[in-house]
Amino acid sequence: MVSHAAGLPIANSLMMALQTHILRILLFDVRPSRVYQPDPLKPSFSMQQEALCTAITDIIWTAGGCHYGVLCLPHPIHIHVEESDHFNADGVTEKLNILECHDREELQYFVRRNLFLFQQDPGPALLLLIYSAVLARGIDRIAEDMGTRWITGTNSYLSSLINYSGDISFSALNLILSGRAASYLHNGTHFQEEKDKIMIAQHGIQARSPIGLLLWMRTEEKTAAYKLGSRLKTPVYPIWLIIASEQSGVLFSDDRDLLRDYRSEIRFELHYHTSSHNQLTPAVLVIRTKLPLEVPEEDVALPTLDKIIRTKWSGARVSWNGLTPFL
Repeated sequence: MVSHAAGLPIANSLMMALQTHILRILLFDVRPSRVYQPDPLKPSFSMQQEALCTAITDIIWTAGGCHYGVLCLPHPIHIHVEESDHFNADGVTEKLNILECHDREELQYFVRRNLFLFQQDPGPALLLLIYSAVLARGIDRIAEDMGTRWITGTNSYLSSLINYSGDISFSALNLILSGRAASYLHNGTHFQEEKDKIMIAQHGIQARSPIGLLLWMRTEEKTAAYKLGSRLKTPVYPIWLIIASEQSGVLFSDDRDLLRDYRSEIRFELHYHTSSHNQLTPAVLVIRTKLPLEVPEEDVALPTLDKIIRTKWSGARVSWNGLTPFL
């Protein structure tokens, strides 16, 4: 899956977010239509196609509250919106056709028929996915998720889902991961008092997320400021989107019971794949959580990924199995 904006932090992180859903389907999907694969990490071409199709469908359908979906597809010729002082044409947005679906199987049928659009290189994949998820969720509900307000004088919202600089947006990532465009990563809703003593709601993660998120923002203090909650640290499936400043990746276990039984968390393996490094071989890390540290922490220059893992498993020891740490 590729995008017009490939290379930007937001594009890389969104592609990794989609990969988390593909992994969820390959590793843990038990729907009757699932084709048996002896090694889900080495899927056949047809299984890769079906996993991508199902992942896109799931993201859109979940954003629509599991009762409504929208699929945005560009017309090959017709332009619906002309370029103007208020609109910059990008080759996709001005050509969009909008297909509404009230049945999940119908949505998946149309995604499958148009899957080639999500595989063109370069192509409009991320734009189509974001537009579809936003319209399925509804713009007003997106604004409510984000806690943003409409500014009448500018005919726009105070904040945007994705900014022009291409920085990572947790609102957009949460929309893809769990169907809600929450701007914050804490559990539930917190209230912040502004200068005029008005209490402003800061909407975070309202339920345990199917896919997790772990992050590191250069220092422990900056990382702690994001107040990452347990609903992202301990997701339904042992799959995490990794954000390390402007880099992103996917950390996962193929053991479904990892987060169900604390005994599984004493010694276990995690796979890591990154969007920002020329990774030629799989990185399979061995995590131990009950061993004493060999040397004081202040004397150890830990790799960034080790620090990220310790935000979930405090004091964990990480073995890279002979690989040179690249994050």
